[in-house]
Amino acid sequence: MPTTTVVLFCFAAFSVGGQLIPKIVTGEEIPWYLLPTGIAPLIMTTFFEEFLFRGFVQSKVEQQFGGLPAILVSGLMFSLYHLGYPGFRTLGNILLLLGVGLGFAIAYKLSGNNLIVSYFVNLPNAFVTYMLKYNQFTVMKFSSTIAAIITLILIILAALKIHRNDLRE
Repeated sequence: MPTTTVVLFCFAAFSVGGQLIPKIVTGEEIPWYLLPTGIAPLIMTTFFEEFLFRGFVQSKVEQQFGGLPAILVSGLMFSLYHLGYPGFRTLGNILLLLGVGLGFAIAYKLSGNNLIVSYFVNLPNAFVTYMLKYNQFTVMKFSSTIAAIITLILIILAALKIHRNDLRE
């Protein structure tokens, strides 16, 4: 089984399953109805997190200092970034986010620095976290979804333009 598949499976099992299974077992209600409101904003946020923390920071630090320091810096920056969300400012949440950030950084490294793999490791976790801890996030409204969709369209158009230019060269 390829490393990327193992990384995706393990992270989904531990992260997503680790959050959902205890709630399902105890009979807690999972607010699935929140998911449609968060889809576009979470896709956009996850893209920027992966591009910034793994694609840029981790890659640059690894070039200069090696793999382990890159993973540590990426994980630490990911956790500190979340101080911008008032609901995530407790020490416990910052430490949890440090662990999650380290997990994302390790997934990126184990997948051969593949942003697509780390994106699909991060995205299911973002969906589940939003549904289970929605009160810690900024309220997502219809306007958030529209803004996220417009941003995603602009990203896709820019990527297509860059790709076309690369093909011409």
